Amino acid sequence: MAGDNGENDASRPAAAPRSYNILAPDQIEPLGSLAALRPAGHLWNAAKSAVRALDAVEVIANSHDPPRARQIARALELSPSSADQLLKTLVDAGYLIFDPFGKRYFLSPRLTILGGRTAGEYFGPGALETMLDTMVERLGLPVTLVAPQGTSMQALRQLVPPIVDRGPTSLEQRVLDRSVIGLRIPLFGSSSGAAWLASQSDKAVERAFVQCRRELGSAERPFLEILQAIVRVREQGYATGGLVAGDQEENCGLSMALPPARSGIVLIVSALAPLRYIVRRAGAIHEVMAQIVGRLNSAG
Repeated sequence: MAGDNGENDASRPAAAPRSYNILAPDQIEPLGSLAALRPAGHLWNAAKSAVRALDAVEVIANSHDPPRARQIARALELSPSSADQLLKTLVDAGYLIFDPFGKRYFLSPRLTILGGRTAGEYFGPGALETMLDTMVERLGLPVTLVAPQGTSMQALRQLVPPIVDRGPTSLEQRVLDRSVIGLRIPLFGSSSGAAWLASQSDKAVERAFVQCRRELGSAERPFLEILQAIVRVREQGYATGGLVAGDQEENCGLSMALPPARSGIVLIVSALAPLRYIVRRAGAIHEVMAQIVGRLNSAG
């Protein structure tokens, strides 16, 4: 139900959060109730339409072919009328170009300025997408890109192995899993949080510890013990385990840090699999991920 770095079903009641192999080696530790996964949307409020507009742009960008309105509506789970109004607004603002004959939507050159600036900040055009695609292909596992977001981590993108029984031009064939985008993940107790903390200085880890103590709940312990666990991840080069719910077959993560972006932001990449699989094959999974991340470093 609720695995580390992306597996979440908001329709079910959240189980008491627990953490495996992060705060103590090979141990499951209970966390405080504030450490629960939080799906995107709880802060949207009046800006929800702006988020939907950006989501529509992302759907078009990820489509194999320029999509029609009904495909975009389906991907965003919008009614046809709501999607039509949203797309007309984006066309009116010059962000999209509409082909009235093919009834398809294209991204406008207006977006190239934004895209070019963003790509330059994060290792060059298409670098992160290529990294994720390659990891999914090599590992055959879901892979999530995670970023620090204040006192939590946040899933930005999750790619999953493609479904082979759908046509290559279907919008649904795309291996982007939108259901986890924006998911907030506890900083302490998750593999992505541990990997990010390991990339920071001891002082930064201490500041984060002070801010997140309530999330640790009964797992709270002296800072030096927490730091020891983070140093273990730092020396190993990756974190394994993370959040578990009812049993140890839940999806957990193997997470490692990317080189700092030009802005200094450190992103985390996580491979997801059942816990026993992650533990048994951790060395091999990390080797593949490190090779691919190394190419990203060279490209940047």
